[in-house]
Amino acid sequence: MGLHYNKFTGIGLVANFTTRNFFTPHSRSMATINLGEKFRILGEHLQYLGRGKNVAAIAGTQYEFLDIPNFSNFKKIGEYRQNYFRADLKMQYSSNRKFTIGIGSRFEWIKYKPSIVSTFEVKGKNDYLTSFLYWGINTLDRPVLPRRGVRMEGELGIVYNQAPAVKVFVNGQEVNPDSLGIRYNDYHRFSFNFETYAPLSRRTTLFAQLQAGMNFKYDQNI
Repeated sequence: MGLHYNKFTGIGLVANFTTRNFFTPHSRSMATINLGEKFRILGEHLQYLGRGKNVAAIAGTQYEFLDIPNFSNFKKIGEYRQNYFRADLKMQYSSNRKFTIGIGSRFEWIKYKPSIVSTFEVKGKNDYLTSFLYWGINTLDRPVLPRRGVRMEGELGIVYNQAPAVKVFVNGQEVNPDSLGIRYNDYHRFSFNFETYAPLSRRTTLFAQLQAGMNFKYDQNI
């Protein structure tokens, strides 16, 4: 366990419990909870399949609530309380400790409620499914404070079966989301993370990070 602080989530006590073979043989189960200004909880169960242990099924879930500010011309004009829930199931194959590829499906539920009133407000919820392909490469020499190697993660998926129940207000008056060009059509999404580390001396390491994400045919301005 430990203490954690940043300006976005505030201060909190973070506790983790991880165990192997607790529910079934050849498995790993873990739970992490954040108690403090924001409540956050995460759970995951990984089950190895087959004698080679290079195929695994992973079930995970997460819940949290956060206060998200919104801005206009770099000035804070409002704030939202966002409740978020996620549950997913993945199947992955690892040819070795360095490369992983897998597929999965994820259910997400999001609820918005303004906690500080602004000119443009969104109130309500949406839930949807995402089916995705993901891959990862990890050649780091150690998991904490690495000195050399590369870590790369990517995901390509489609978001579908959205069930919105959202109201939009402009200057306190409710407006039709269609008039603002907001549509809840299916769309594809892509995310990518890349990190590289190179030693410069015995006590100095140079590292660089690149992150990217893109939605395709996405018309949900909120």
